[in-house]
This record gives sequence, structure tokens and C-alpha cells, in this order.
Amino acid sequence: MHGQFRWIAAAGLLLLVLTFPSQASAQKEDEKDKVRNPLARDPVAIAAGDKNFRERCALCHGIGGKGTARGSNLTRGTWAHGGRDSQIFETIRKGVPGTQMPPNDLTDVEVWQLVAFIRSLGGEGDQAPVPGNPASGEALFFGKARCASCHMIRGKGSPFGPELSNIGTGRSAAAIRRSILEPDAEIADGFDGVRLKLKSGSAIEGVVRNEDNFSIQLIDRDGRLHMLDKEAIRSLSRLEKKSLMPGNIAGELTQEEFQDLLAFLDRQRKHEESPEQSR
Repeated sequence: MHGQFRWIAAAGLLLLVLTFPSQASAQKEDEKDKVRNPLARDPVAIAAGDKNFRERCALCHGIGGKGTARGSNLTRGTWAHGGRDSQIFETIRKGVPGTQMPPNDLTDVEVWQLVAFIRSLGGEGDQAPVPGNPASGEALFFGKARCASCHMIRGKGSPFGPELSNIGTGRSAAAIRRSILEPDAEIADGFDGVRLKLKSGSAIEGVVRNEDNFSIQLIDRDGRLHMLDKEAIRSLSRLEKKSLMPGNIAGELTQEEFQDLLAFLDRQRKHEESPEQSR
């Protein structure tokens, strides 16, 4: 009887009901949290949390946390009872009165392991650190891979493309990988490309920064800002669904180099260690 009771209680563990706030708002909430998970992104903790989740939570939430008829989907990163690390901790520890989510007598370490695993399901940068040598990846970013010719990290590089100082927090490792291999798959907001031919005979290709009925401002690949009167433009082609980022970057790197580059980009986050510390 005792074992049956424990199983029923375990089945209700982590019955975190989803609500409407976006992943971005959840991240902003978490940034204000004074109590952050000490085991966040720790591969060992995530693995331990996965094991605990399978044993205690999968009956309601599914093996991959995608939810069942009894439990909510935990992969979307949105929460009805607070999305901060400390709030998820309290939901697991104290349960949710009036629901199937019971309180639990897990140790602090076990709860933080579960929080780390749940976070890793969200797909927006809370996965375990990407394998590879981030220091080598940094050298590639500013060297052979030529990423810095279009992108900037911590004030170093070009403002032509999106700034990447916090890309590891905002995007999953899979999304970062895809953006390199398939740059046309998703164009970042505010980085629409254009090709201009001026009446003077010169041509400019760049990213629009500001535009109105009479003028347009854009940055070219060399990082130069052009402020043009539209009367001086002979033709303007908008590169819809076409990125100005080259699609052959990975082909110019070895498999190990590409993995190192991904490891470096994954670690670009506000609360992450430097490449030298993470080797």
C-alpha cells in the first residue's frame, strides 16, 4: 500500500500547468530571480534529473516531457505557477493545492536536478553545454570562419548582422546549428537585405536600418552606414526570404572545427563562463 501511494504521488510530480506567457517573458522573469539553479546546464545534473523524471514524472508528463492527458507539456518553457528557477523549485517541493501535483520530500539537490532537466526540454538555450573546444571556436569565429566580418560579440566584430553576445541564451544549440547550415530558413527581424543601384552608377548591398517614404539608411558588408535620398536610387531589390549570410561556412571547416564553433556560440550568454574557463 505504501509503495502504491508513493507511485501515485510520484505520478503527480511536476504537474506544472501551462499558461500564456511567452518564452521571452519567462526568461525576463528568470533574470530577476535572486535564487538561480546552482546546477543549471550541468550535464551530470541534467542526466540525473532525466532519470528521476522518467521514474517519477513520465506517467503524467510523458517520457520527453511533451505532456499527456494527465499532465501538461513541459517543453514550451511557459508556466502557470511561475517560470523562475525558484518558482519551479517551489512547485516541485510544495506541489499545487487543488491539483494532482502533490508536495514532495525530495532533497534540494534532487529538485535542482529536475529543474535543470526540465529547463533543458525548453529548447531555448538551457541545454547542457555543447561539446567542443570553445577557445578554438572563438579563434575560428574571429578568424577562418569569418563570422566577425558580419557579426559582433562583446563589442568586437561588425554590426552588419545580428549581435551574438547572448545568442546561447536566446537560441537552442539546434537552432544555432541550423542558422549556419541553412541561413535562408529564418531571417532575423530587422535584418532585411536590399540591393540598390544608384543613378550615379554605383551599387550597394546591405541591411536596412531605417526607412521612410523619402530616404533609406543601410549598413553594407564593410560596416559602413549609408544614408540615401530615394531620389538618388535607380532601382531597389528587396531580398525577401534570402539571407545575406553565406551558406557554405560549414563546408569550409572540418567537422571538429564546426563543433568548436558551435561550442563557442553556445557559451555566449550573460551568466556563462569565458571560453578559457570552460575548457
